[in-house]
Amino acid sequence: LPSELWDIIIDFLHDDKRAMRRCSLVCKAWLSSSRLHLFHAVSLRKRTLAKLPLFLQSNAGISSNINTLSI
Repeated sequence: LPSELWDIIIDFLHDDKRAMRRCSLVCKAWLSSSRLHLFHAVSLRKRTLAKLPLFLQSNAGISSNINTLSI
């Protein structure tokens, strides 16, 4: 199938975080599309806040997917 169709399917599943995590493991092409939804809105707790800078440094490109950050 063309990548445009896979993107439509992934977009359809955007509310299902479990499905998004699974899609992100299929291949590199799916990882990019899945990350758009997985990291669109990020909520942090006090104990995870300190880990954010290291996580973003070790996972290049994720920070550009974050549109909403709640602490």
